[in-house]
This record gives sequence, C-alpha cells and structure tokens, in this order.
Amino acid sequence: MNGSVNLTAAVIPKTHAPAADTPAIITLPAAAGTRHVVDQVWFSYSADPTGGSITIASTVNGSAVSMAAQIASKGLYTLCFDPPLQGDTNTAITITLAAGAGTVVGKVNALTR
Repeated sequence: MNGSVNLTAAVIPKTHAPAADTPAIITLPAAAGTRHVVDQVWFSYSADPTGGSITIASTVNGSAVSMAAQIASKGLYTLCFDPPLQGDTNTAITITLAAGAGTVVGKVNALTR
C-alpha cells in the first residue's frame, strides 16, 4: 500500500439501520490526505433474508477491490480485520449490507479510523 496510516488514531463507530427491505450502507468518503482504516464490521438481519449479502468496496494500490459474501440466515455476524483493512489515500470505502426483502431489517456497524 502507498503511504502510511496512523494505526493508533481514535476509533470511530459508524452505524446504519434503515427501514425494512432497504440496503444498510456505511460510506467512508474520499478526502484529501486521508486513508480510511476499518478494524471491525458487524451486521445482522432480523429474519432470514432473500438475497442477503455483505460487500466491502475499496481501492487498493490503484485497483478497485470488492470483498463480498452471501448471507442466508438471520443473526449477528462479525468481521474482524487483523491487520486492519485499508484503502488507498484519497479514496472511499463503502460497506453495503444488501436489502433482505419483504419485512427483513438489516443493520450494519463498523469501527473505523
């Protein structure tokens, strides 16, 4: 990765808990001189989703990278990154929990720096 990041920076919790059948999205926006760091993501669905998935999109060494996983059942899930997930400087990171369909509510949370 280009440059360095302050791994001792303050951890900032982020959350998105929208209405049923709506994607839950956390965006760490591109900002000049800033490299985003994601330490942990946790998410849940209130019932078994239809088409459930989690995607984390970032730019690493100038290339767009998307990590994705399907989610078939309700419950709490946790992703811990050790070492922390980092994007390139001046780029965004977007975490998307797909809409669960019908009355299913999805929630996503992240610890970021």
